[in-house]
Amino acid sequence: MERRRVRHRPSGDLQVTTVPLAPPRRLLEFTLDDEAVRVPEGATILDACRQAGTDVPTLRCGLQSDPARAGQ
Repeated sequence: MERRRVRHRPSGDLQVTTVPLAPPRRLLEFTLDDEAVRVPEGATILDACRQAGTDVPTLRCGLQSDPARAGQ
C-alpha cells in the first residue's frame, strides 16, 4: 500500500512523491494475571509482561553458557 503526495511546482510541473506504508499490525489479546493485555503480533511474552508492568526475572549474561550455575 502506498500513499502518494502531489506537489505543485511554480513552473506548473507536477512532482509526485511515493511514500511506502506498512500494513497495519494485528493486536493479540490474552489474559496475564487476570488482566487483559493487548500486544502487536510478533511481540514476545516478555514484551507483553513488560508492557503490562509485570516483573519477570530473566537469566543474566554468562549463566546460559555454564549449565552448572544455571539454577543460581
